[in-house]
Parts: sequence; C-alpha cells; structure tokens
Amino acid sequence: MTGPYASVIVPTYRRDETLVETVRQLLAQEVDDAFEVIIVDQTPEGSPTTAAFIAAQGDDRVRIVTTTPPNLPRARNVGTREARGEIVLFIDDDVQLPKGWLAAHLANFADACVHAVAGRITDVRWPGSKGDVVGEFSWYGRDRTNLDYDKRARIRVGGGGNLSVRKRSYNAIGGFDERFGAGIALREESDFYLRLHARFGGVIFDPEARLVHLAVGSGGCRVPRYAQRPEVYRNETLFFLKNFRRVGLPIFLGITWMKYAVVYPWRNGELTPRLLVEGTSAMARGTAAGIALTREKTDAS
Repeated sequence: MTGPYASVIVPTYRRDETLVETVRQLLAQEVDDAFEVIIVDQTPEGSPTTAAFIAAQGDDRVRIVTTTPPNLPRARNVGTREARGEIVLFIDDDVQLPKGWLAAHLANFADACVHAVAGRITDVRWPGSKGDVVGEFSWYGRDRTNLDYDKRARIRVGGGGNLSVRKRSYNAIGGFDERFGAGIALREESDFYLRLHARFGGVIFDPEARLVHLAVGSGGCRVPRYAQRPEVYRNETLFFLKNFRRVGLPIFLGITWMKYAVVYPWRNGELTPRLLVEGTSAMARGTAAGIALTREKTDAS
C-alpha cells in the first residue's frame, strides 16, 4: 500500500505541555506497519509548545489540524476525514503509552471479521479491574464498563480514549454523533459503540492494547458541577431515546438524576437542598433539549 496503514487521532484542548509527551510516546511506538498521527487541536490560540516540538522532530508522520469551538465527537470526525490509514485509532491527549500499544491494537485486524478494538485503560484515579462485567448495558440503559479489565472479551460498550476502528466501518455508521459534543462531551462513546454493535456485532476488548489515562485536571472536556449542567441531561436523554424504548425514559432519568444530583455530591460532601433544586431544574431543561435534538437528522442518527 502507498499510504500509512493506521492513523492515530488525538483530539486536544488546552493541554499543550501534556500533549508533547503524548506525541513523543506515539513516535516511539514499535510497530511494523506505517502509521501517522493527526492532532486535532480545538484550542483557539493553538498549542505552540507541541507545534515547536513537532517541527524540531522533522517527522512528517505528525500533522496538526484545527477545529473550533471545542466538540470532542466533532474533533474525532474531523480527524477521521483527514486520516489516510485503513485503521483509525483514538486516544486522549493525557495518556502514557507502552511501546507495544499500537502493535497490540493492529494485530487484531489481521482477522477480517474484526471491525473495532477497545484497549484496556488504567485510570490513575481508580486503577484496577471492577469485577467480571466488562462492557454491557443494564436493562434501564446505564452502561456497565470495566475499562481496566484483564481478559479478552467481546463487548457492547467501552471507552473512547483507547479505541481502534476500520475506517470503512466508522464511515458506515456515520462516525460519532456531534450532537453529543456541544458544551460537554458525554455519552457520545456509548452511542457509537451501540451503533457499531448493531451493524457489525460488537467490539473486541483487548487487554494487551493497554494505556494509562493520567486524567490531567486542566484542559480537556471535563466540566465541574455536573448536577447543575442541563447539557448532561440533554445528552443522557438523547442517548436513551436514540437507543432504547421511550417508555423507559422516566426510570432512566430518575436514576441519572440520583447519580449526578445526589450520589456524587453526597460522596464529595457537597449535597445541599439548593443543589438538589438546581439539579432538578437542570434535568427539566436538559430533558426538553434532548427530546428536541432527537428530531434532528444526522449521518450518525
């Protein structure tokens, strides 16, 4: 083949210093197949430290494309459109990569029946496997993931920060749904996995394709005070109505509200009557916005 076999796509937002180390580790990957690295920079002023590092390397495998405003699923779609590889891989901008990470992913695609691979993610905030349920959905629509699982499996849902997909399969399902990325990135990965599963029969979970997620506090798409963000409930509503029977929405939203507005603040010692009121208001506004979004048609609908 004339171009790279694989394209590693790294969406980034305000993590210039951290991104440099991620790129350094990507270029050190030990793999037989040619690959490229596409950084999708969503930072309005750019990432000058990373750009200078790439220029100093003189390595034409790496290039930067830009897109604003920040929208994680859109950034992944932009990167995929730019990709020349047959296999596209997605990672976060704040990870540690063993030198065999890329080779482990690509080895799975020797089997023509494999359309996507989810790699193991060890998060520094809560490392370790969480039992034997690796990637399923509960009957009421909540995902049950175990990203640090240590056994190979076939899953219905997993993480988006260590994922490889055949580009033709990615395009066949319309990529990531960009409606999940406005203001906050939430549930776009679960939705993507479900559409992959419906079209191609699931995703391989490969613990050998492992990386460490550093969960850097600044930058990225994480936002504080989830309970008061209507966008959280907008995305949850959109996800449920796209993928499950509408009759279960009240139960799903009730459990979601309990999780974000009660359990999380209680664990952090922040639960107050005012927070409950704000969370309830956010849920009402977000649910209405989510229902409205379901009427829009997209390639990823």
